[in-house]
Amino acid sequence: DHLHNWYDFWNAELGRPVSRGERQDNGSYRRDFSNGTAVYNPPGNKPVTVVFDETRASVATTQSGPRHHVAAGDGDLFLKNH
Repeated sequence: DHLHNWYDFWNAELGRPVSRGERQDNGSYRRDFSNGTAVYNPPGNKPVTVVFDETRASVATTQSGPRHHVAAGDGDLFLKNH
């Protein structure tokens, strides 16, 4: 049995993928979509700051801005403001 939690914010409308998921220099992983970006920071990595050229809304925290922090062992979806 493969039971796990599902969080409502995972239903965010990211749109179509526009890039492959790639490991970043800071150890996190990032994939860009037409409506936003998904970032995963694996356990054991240090907390990372994600910087965008524009304001993005964090689906997890609902905060908007060009800079966001993602803790180790966590991830977030950052939506473009339309």
